Amino acid sequence: MKENKILKWSLILSIVIVANLFFNYSLSLTLNAPNHDEFCPFEKTSQVIEDKEMCEKEDGIWNPAPKSEALMKDTPSGYCDLHSKCNNAYEEVQQGYEQKVFVALVVIGVLVLVGSFFAHANPVLSSALALTAVLDFLIASVRYWGYADELLKVGILFIALVVLIYLAIRKFKDKI
Repeated sequence: MKENKILKWSLILSIVIVANLFFNYSLSLTLNAPNHDEFCPFEKTSQVIEDKEMCEKEDGIWNPAPKSEALMKDTPSGYCDLHSKCNNAYEEVQQGYEQKVFVALVVIGVLVLVGSFFAHANPVLSSALALTAVLDFLIASVRYWGYADELLKVGILFIALVVLIYLAIRKFKDKI
């Protein structure tokens, strides 16, 4: 029977996508993502906030208008950001959550990648697991990248590169 490459790659890509959806959804259930509404409940104020004093009374931060706009007659002197303070608190908690997710996804990715080496007898499963790990690492990095500082980014990339080079040498040393 002739090998159906489209079927083979469809199965591989399906495993990659579904496995990563499973990992990420499972983590969202177990790690309890912070809810923005708990930090910044949406409340409509019945009054129009037109000045700094009123804004601060509502626990907001007043942002003055640029000088060129403030000189116009009908332009307000600025605007009130009622969510700035609570957004900062939310972002801090969100960063901690994303760090936990990053670590969990990297650990899962390493385990799946190691599993792909043990599944070498089944090329479809071995390829699917290896690609699952690659996508897992990509998702972990993209999710956490914005929160990581520059030195941490370099460290993450260095460790990933060393591990991948080691695995390439170890796995394919006899084929060179």
